[in-house]
Amino acid sequence: MRGLKRVIHTTYAPLLDKALRWPKSTLLIALLLFVISIPLFSKVGFKLFPDSENAPALKFITYRMPAHWRVQFHVTAIME
Repeated sequence: MRGLKRVIHTTYAPLLDKALRWPKSTLLIALLLFVISIPLFSKVGFKLFPDSENAPALKFITYRMPAHWRVQFHVTAIME
């Protein structure tokens, strides 16, 4: 535990002090890193849930409102 505290105080604390001393530069660097990382998402890919073994059955429900409302809703329900 002492070793971890030493590492934090020797590396993280000075960086945090500098970041708080120059907040505009810190935000600019963070924004620059974010913008640079955006093209990497297409190369790395992103999947929140893995593909299931069987595809869910979809049921499409269309309900048309009266013509004077000029609105149309489409509802998709997943049936198990």
